Amino acid sequence: MVRDAERSARRRKLAVLVVPMIAFAVAANLATAFAPTLLVREPVWLITLSSRLRWLVLVSPRLDPFTFFGIPLLRLLAVAVVYYVFGRRYGNRAVQWLESKIGGGSQPILWIERMFHRARYVVVFLLPAGAFVSLLAGADDMPPKRYFATTTLGLIARLVVVRLVAGAFTHAILQVTDWVAGNQIWLTGLSMASVLAIALWSRRSGRGEIESVEEIAEELGEA
Repeated sequence: MVRDAERSARRRKLAVLVVPMIAFAVAANLATAFAPTLLVREPVWLITLSSRLRWLVLVSPRLDPFTFFGIPLLRLLAVAVVYYVFGRRYGNRAVQWLESKIGGGSQPILWIERMFHRARYVVVFLLPAGAFVSLLAGADDMPPKRYFATTTLGLIARLVVVRLVAGAFTHAILQVTDWVAGNQIWLTGLSMASVLAIALWSRRSGRGEIESVEEIAEELGEA
């Protein structure tokens, strides 16, 4: 009975982190699948679901500064919190688990991990709120106040740069948006098909897919 109670408690603690991870992944996939339609009709929802650089650049000319800076900042900080806590709680097991999902042997991942251990504050500033970097920071016991201060500064700097770049190329960006508006039906269909194809490939390869709480618990050695 005691072991069952302890196991249930560990599952609940893990679920508090895994459920948001799944929600972030689903939201990002929805944003990619419906990006052409969202870009034209609901740009705010697009960057709420996913705050990737390409979406930020494309929606910038159509959003006021408060919306443009506020929504991505809140969303990306939420991602940073979840993965930082996950890394801090499970340490190297969490790092190895995420590496297995995104391809731990790939050159970008190896480079990020190598550079993080050399200059972690620089990496956090240049790659703020990234899932892998946030997890590394937590696993490495990076002080929370310093980590989130550096991440926040990095995010603000990134958004400022994006806003300036988008402002310099507003005419070209609006032309792209107008073209997407005229072709959004088939572009949305293509986007949906691409997301589905990637999801099927990820399932077969065992990468990029966040499973259930029970499966992740087993992979982390929490069974």
